Amino acid sequence: MVLALVAIATFTRFVVDDGGSVIFTVLMAWFAALAVEPAVAPLSRRMKRGAATWLVMAGLALFLLVFVLAFGQLFVDQVHQLAAQIPSLLQTLFANVAAATGGKLDPNTFLTSLDVQPAGLASAAAALFSGFLTVLGKVLDSVLGLFTFGLLFFYLSADGPRLRLWLARMFPAAAQQFFLTVYDLTAVKTGHYVGARVVLATINASTTAVVFVLIGMP
Repeated sequence: MVLALVAIATFTRFVVDDGGSVIFTVLMAWFAALAVEPAVAPLSRRMKRGAATWLVMAGLALFLLVFVLAFGQLFVDQVHQLAAQIPSLLQTLFANVAAATGGKLDPNTFLTSLDVQPAGLASAAAALFSGFLTVLGKVLDSVLGLFTFGLLFFYLSADGPRLRLWLARMFPAAAQQFFLTVYDLTAVKTGHYVGARVVLATINASTTAVVFVLIGMP
């Protein structure tokens, strides 16, 4: 019994350590398939389910492409501007603190005592953000991971009904109805959650845009 438990624990650790990323990808693809079910199900009544899944995936890919093109360059430009303005922001901060306390604060002396040169702050911040963007770009540019996710996403959505019945048949007859109820409830709740997030994000983005226009923000 002890040897069996050790063997099971060792095998489980091996699976989690070496296959953790695959398990994570499968779970995320399954949740993504559940999330798009409210869009795929109505379309599947008018066309084949595979075609409906392709249509929804193409719409998501187009949205992501437009989003990256619209906000990617804007994000990079604003990060660069922020990094370039750090020295002047520190100057303003020290001036405000000195005016409020009645003392005298020299930012150059303060930063020198910390062995930090003002001229190097912008380059350090820029290097930090550049490193972050590089790592983020490498993660997003993982073609194999994206392909695996997309492949699993497609098949878990296109064959969702058959997968549901196949999984149910793996349980005893007395537990099949319970499993189907849990599976259907999970699908409904996940789809409604994603739908609610989309609606809330649309409301927030629209109202924020109106306020920014009213205050004249570029």
